[in-house]
Amino acid sequence: MTAYVLGQLEGIDREDWVKAAARADTKLVFLPSAAHLANRLSSSRDLTSALFVTEREELRRSVDLVRDDPNHFATPILSVADRPNVGDQRAAYAEGADDVVIAGDAGGVMRRLANIALHCAARRPEATMGLAIVISSDPGRRTRMGRPLRLAGFELAYGASLSEVEALLPDSDLTHFVVASADAAAELPAVDGGRRLVTSKGEVAVLAFDEPDQAAEFGSRVADATARLLFFADEQRTAAFQDRRSSRRKLWAELCAFREAGSLQPVFGVSHNVSREGIYVRTLDPPREGSRLWIEMQVPVLQAPVHLRAETMWRRLPGERKGILPPGFGLRIDPADCPRGDLETFLQGYELLGASAEC
Repeated sequence: MTAYVLGQLEGIDREDWVKAAARADTKLVFLPSAAHLANRLSSSRDLTSALFVTEREELRRSVDLVRDDPNHFATPILSVADRPNVGDQRAAYAEGADDVVIAGDAGGVMRRLANIALHCAARRPEATMGLAIVISSDPGRRTRMGRPLRLAGFELAYGASLSEVEALLPDSDLTHFVVASADAAAELPAVDGGRRLVTSKGEVAVLAFDEPDQAAEFGSRVADATARLLFFADEQRTAAFQDRRSSRRKLWAELCAFREAGSLQPVFGVSHNVSREGIYVRTLDPPREGSRLWIEMQVPVLQAPVHLRAETMWRRLPGERKGILPPGFGLRIDPADCPRGDLETFLQGYELLGASAEC
């Protein structure tokens, strides 16, 4: 397989990256820009396993290029950062990246490529999750909003306005939900004094965005619009089933460092959702199932640093069909093993997130 590294290479030790990729049976090809990538993807017969992008201005161009190509639609796209930084992580996800890798972490490159190879699926997945309707008067916005849902396995219907797709709404067994950008949301009834929240049209749930590229009203709780889309889609798909959790999941994005118990080498990811009992973390480098973890992060709202101890319950790799979630892993917090003060601070922050984060 072949993986591409796109852009300037400051901070990257090319030799270390090449060796790391080779250990994952992957050949690295270095390219200066998205234009060169377009030529390579159209002419190469090698299976593309991943794309690493080192420059933010090239990231969206690369995302558009790859996601618009049915032969490379599901290829994982990773942003390369100089150091762990929550701002860089959120910006990368907002542009459409699947993960962020630190330039000096050749081991992380190797593990991510090895994980990707286990379920390499560059083509569009089968649409087995049902129908989602995406509404916006802007064709580009409709495309950006629809991509993550199509990648998750939904069939899509598009419209410029809610009235245009009204005929599709009564079939609630087929239509699981609607997502709408700000222009289309004007047709929806006012909710909670006009604040944009989840509402409904008949029996069909509707998620209205202020802007499809950001969820500003959620502030630091959301890494990007894709996170909110997938969280909403997952909640709608599982609404008919009994949730065995004793507390609700809430959408929340925060940089976290995790490592197997006793290890000194952290791996960095971003939380996707949180409950009192556990956290789902976005990363293409998830730990083994059943592994004991030490995790450090800032808790919701309070922004106080805590150290927690947990167990990896399950993980989702690229190409796997395990729910409607970005690649990553779910962990269960071990209350008996956590420092008492840190656990209490974490639970206090969870409660402060409030009901709006349950969207």
